[in-house]
Parts: sequence; structure tokens; C-alpha cells
Amino acid sequence: MTESLPFGKMNIVFVASECTPWSKTGGLGDVVRDLPIELAKRGHRVMSIQPRYDQYRDGWDTSVVIDVPIGPKGNTTEVRFFHTWAKGVDRVFVDHPVFLEKVKGKTGNKLYGPKSGVDYTDGPLRFAILAQAALEVPLKVSLGGFPYGEDVIFVCNDWHTSLLPVYLKAHYKSKGVYTTAPVAFILHNIIYQGRFPYKFFDFLNIPKEFEKDLVFPTCFSPPPLDGVSDEPIVTTKPVKLLNFLQSAFENADKLFTVSPTFAEEICSGEDKGVELAKVLKERGIQGILNGMEVTKWNPKKDPFLPCTYDAETLEKKMIIKTLFQAQIGLDADTDVPLVGFVGRLDEQKGVDVLLEVVPYIVNELKAQVVLLGTGKATLEEKLKKMETLFPGKAVGITTYTEQIEHLLTAGCDYMCLPSRFEPCGLVQLNSMRMGTVPIVSSTGGLRDSVAPDSGYQMDTVPSPPFPGMKITKELMSRGVEVLEEGLKVALADFGTPAFVKKQKACLKYDPSWDKKTVLYEQVFYKMLGKPIGDIPQLPGVSAPFDEAEVIEVPSSKKPVQPTPPPTVTVPATIKTQVPGPIGAKTATIQAVTVA
Repeated sequence: MTESLPFGKMNIVFVASECTPWSKTGGLGDVVRDLPIELAKRGHRVMSIQPRYDQYRDGWDTSVVIDVPIGPKGNTTEVRFFHTWAKGVDRVFVDHPVFLEKVKGKTGNKLYGPKSGVDYTDGPLRFAILAQAALEVPLKVSLGGFPYGEDVIFVCNDWHTSLLPVYLKAHYKSKGVYTTAPVAFILHNIIYQGRFPYKFFDFLNIPKEFEKDLVFPTCFSPPPLDGVSDEPIVTTKPVKLLNFLQSAFENADKLFTVSPTFAEEICSGEDKGVELAKVLKERGIQGILNGMEVTKWNPKKDPFLPCTYDAETLEKKMIIKTLFQAQIGLDADTDVPLVGFVGRLDEQKGVDVLLEVVPYIVNELKAQVVLLGTGKATLEEKLKKMETLFPGKAVGITTYTEQIEHLLTAGCDYMCLPSRFEPCGLVQLNSMRMGTVPIVSSTGGLRDSVAPDSGYQMDTVPSPPFPGMKITKELMSRGVEVLEEGLKVALADFGTPAFVKKQKACLKYDPSWDKKTVLYEQVFYKMLGKPIGDIPQLPGVSAPFDEAEVIEVPSSKKPVQPTPPPTVTVPATIKTQVPGPIGAKTATIQAVTVA
């Protein structure tokens, strides 16, 4: 039995591979935490569905058990569902050994593979299970006394949930179930596409007519599924692979991404679109700049800071700076510019170039630098050596705590983010909330969120032709030039009225979810065929939007019909293992042997 919602309200079902605080590797987890909460505040019934990677203390067994088809035809595997209700949102966790036994008690990149950039050998099967299980939740799991039912809109996120719109068409709409349920798909990162060996196709419970939506030839493949290799594979002849993300682009009803500039970038060519630009241009995509949960980053109330401050009491920020300098071993001096970095240690974030520029920052610009992050072992080692090479002038921190992040963000004068690409980014929003002026690459969400009055934009650090490929000496040399010039311009303002003006502009910037939530709400209404004018006016619906917050890259062809859509070419993976028999009627997928 299902019950009707109040007039004008929606049943919204988010599906994702992570959700903060239960699981997180990056910004995806924060969006799946925050956006459902904001929509629930507006009166909608909202849930998010994600894997149960651990024995979460607040997740209770619903006693609902289903069989999910996976592996050789006729095989199924048993899935359970756990549930908690938090801040107005139903959080449902898909329980299966492929999730729990892989990463129990662990976080970070262990969610997806044994190390950064490397997938588990059964990656395709794990997220085929998630997508199929998620479609059963609104029908079979009673939450708050009754299930959500068929009158829902699904909001899928990134490649891990890409098969859901395929399963929805193939196994539900074709049988008269979920006939009016649309799928919104939010892209958080174009690099990660779910490229896997073609032979997995027969194990995914997908009809042959949808094969064209998953398959395409490519010469660029991620590391093989051997659990060890971390180098991408480049071939001279195209290899036939699966691409989960492509299937979502072909079958979802509407595509979104997390900033206007990133939407334009990924449609601009096959390099920035990572071989998916063609299908993106055909379908069209809407870029909406991510918001953030602003109460956590508020210098007026931050519990991690030794004192609080605002735009009228910026001198107190200098107290935090000197205390932080002394705490981490830098020379305590408010007259010396302090440049910070917070982020994942990999080439996407441009930290490899930033490390090369540290001598220039210290010796030529007479500034200090502190870098905080974890990631690639080689980059972590370089961070650890900074203090020895530049005593009192530079420090690298590879042990993360929330307090250190807040002290660094508030204590620095500048936050340097030289990303090679950045779909949205969160660190620049955090730093602006604390009055710390960002210096950013002019790419993606960095470009959209950092205006000339509140920060500095520099040229983008150049990238190799395909993600994961080696950074050549020429690319590194050009990146160093870009970063040195950007830092030189920014630090020339330090101590001037112009710099203080930027600090105050940062503190006034509103990165909250308020207006963005309204925009998603309006689009979801349209997808459900409910014009805004027919719905009682809700607070904030008419809020104006800044041009930097939203853009629509229009489709170059007619909208996709509710029948299986056209084919496209996209990248995938190369030679690795392929799944073998999973066993009897029910199976333990994580034990799959790949033949």
C-alpha cells in the first residue's frame, strides 16, 4: 500500500555509491548528503540509496530480502536493506558481501578498489547489484509506514548508478511498472566512467538490445582488473569495452553536471569530454553549480578555531594565523603571506606542479606554504620532505583531521588550487567562507565560483591527452610557468587595501544550497510533467539565479524517446579478467573467479 503526498510534493529517490557521513571519497558524498536534506526541507519525501560498506550503528535491518539477477543467466544473489532516518531523509543501505566484506571498517578509495585509480575485479557486478536493488526499494521497503511506490523520480549519480535507467526501461517500464518515473542523472566527474572488459556484459542481466548503449571502441583504457596495476593502457588499435557512464547518458531522461563551465568543457571536444563529448552534445546537459552546507564553515561560530571573526574583525584572523604557524613549525609572522592547499594528492588537483613551485614561493616570493592532503604515495613523500628542505618556511601534512583542515583554511591568507580540471570543487568555497582568498585555475566550478572581486584566476595547468597518462617534462614546465605567474600576481596584493577588499568579498559570498535546490526542484517538476504554475508557490521558487550558477547546453538532436536510445562511441578497458560462473541459485559475488 502507498499513500499520496500533499499536493505539489514529490517522491524523490537519490541513488549513489557514497553518502557522507556513512561513506565518502570526495564531493559526491557531500552532495548526496546535502541536496536530499534541502529538498526534504521544502516538503518533499526524499530518500537516498547507497551501499552498506560497514556496520553503521544507526542503520537498522528492514527485514526485507530480495533476489537480484546477476552472473550467468538464471543466477540470483540475495540482498538485504538497512535503513535510518536523518534530518528528514530516508537513508537506505544495500547490504551485500560485495560491499560490506570488501571495505568493512575502511573509508576513502577502498570503496572502489584496493588503491586509488584501481577497481576491484568484480566492479561491474557490484554496481549492477546496486542499481537493480535500488529499483526495488520504492516498491518493497516500507518507510514510515508505507513504501514510496511507483510515483517517484530517480536521481542517479556518477557511473556507479549508470545501469539504473537501463534496468528501468528493460525490466520495469516494459512491463507497465514505473511508467511515469523519470531518471535525472548527475555527473560529478567525467574521468571515472566504469570502463570494463566487454565479456562482463553477459553477467549484468541486460537485454541484448541495450548492448549498443554500453559498448564502444577506444584506444584508452583504465588499469586492468588485476587488483595491482595502476597504469592506464594505451593501444594502437581500438578495443571493444563496456562503458557504464555512456549507458546513462543514452538512457536517462535528463543529464546534469555540477557546474556551468564544466558542462561546456565536457561538450567542447573528445579530450575534455574523455571520448563522451559526442553523446553529451546529442543529449544536452544542464550545469548547476554545487552548493555547500554552510553551517560547518562559519568563522563566526567555528568550534575548531581559537577565536571567531567576521568581515568587521579580520584582525582576529591574524591571531589564528600566528597560532597556526607556530603549531605546525612555521615562523610566526603575520607580515609574511601564507599560501595553503587542501586536497587529494594526485595530478588532477595540480599538486605535482605546486610542489615544483614551492622553492619559488619561498625564495622568490618570500612567502610560506602549507599543504594538507593524502593520496599518491610519491606525492605524500614529497610533502613530508618540505619541512626539511625549507625549515620554518614550508610544511606538508599528510595526516588529516577536521581541526587541522579548519585551522589551515582560516589561518592561511591564500588558498592555491591549480587543478588541471575541476567539475565543481569544494575547497575554494570553504576558503571563501573563512575569508581566505583563493588562487585557482580557470576551469570548471573554480571558474564559476571565484569571481575577480573575491579571488584570482590563472590559466589552467595543461593536461595530457588522456587521464592517467604521464605528465611530460614539457607539460610540467608549462604548468610551473602558469602557477608561478598566477602566484606572483596574487601575492603582489598582499597587505594592500585591495587584498582586504577581496577577503571581505569572500566572507559575503553565499555558496549555500538554497537557490540551487529551488532550481533542481523546478526541473524535477517539469520532468514529472507538473508545470511550476500548477503547483502552490513555495518559498524561494522565484529566486534569481546568477549566470555563473547555471547553464543549459542544449541538445543537438530531438529529446530521447522512452524507447531504447541511439548508439555512441566511448572509452573502456582492455585485456583483464572476465567473470566466471557465480555458482548456484544464490551466490557470493565477491568470490567470483574471473576466467
